Amino acid sequence: MYFPNKENTLYWTKLSKKVRGDWKGKYEFCSAFDQVDRRFVGHLYNYRSRLLHNKRDKHEFSGFLKSHNFEVRLLISCSDVSLKHFSLISEENIENKIITLCYLSSWLIKRTFIEIESILDSIKIDFEKDSKYFEKLGKKIAKNELAFASFNQKSKSLEPASSLLWKKYKKI
Repeated sequence: MYFPNKENTLYWTKLSKKVRGDWKGKYEFCSAFDQVDRRFVGHLYNYRSRLLHNKRDKHEFSGFLKSHNFEVRLLISCSDVSLKHFSLISEENIENKIITLCYLSSWLIKRTFIEIESILDSIKIDFEKDSKYFEKLGKKIAKNELAFASFNQKSKSLEPASSLLWKKYKKI
C-alpha cells in the first residue's frame, strides 16, 4: 500500500526518517510509526548497538542458599544502563524496586507485541481510507467469480472478511 513498487521498500531506520520527513501527516501510519520508534524501537536499537559495538552491560548478581534443603536462589538485577535505555519499564512498574533481567526480557517481548499492534491499528485505518473493496466485490460478483465477504448481523450488510477476523483478534 505504501510502496506500490516493492523495490522502494525501506528498512526501519530509513522509514523512520521518511515518516518524519516528506510523509509526515500523509498517513495515519506515520504518526503511529513515529511514536513507536521514539517510545520503544529507538531505545532498543541504541541499546543493541551499544552492546555490539561499544561495551557489554554489567548486571548485578545476588542470591542466597538455604543449607537445610540446598535451595539456591539467584537474582540478576538489571544494570542502571539498561534501565536508562528502557525507562518505560520503570514508569510502568513503579511498585517494583528491583527489575530482574528475566523480567526485562519478558517485558521487552510483551512490549514488542504492543507496539506491533499499535502500528497494525494505524495501517488498518489507512487501508480502510483507501479501500476499493466494494468496487472489486461488485466486479467479482458480476463475473461470477469467487468473492469473500462477511455478513454483519447488526448492519445487515456485507463487509470484508478481514473485518470479521480483525474484530475477533481485537475482541470487539
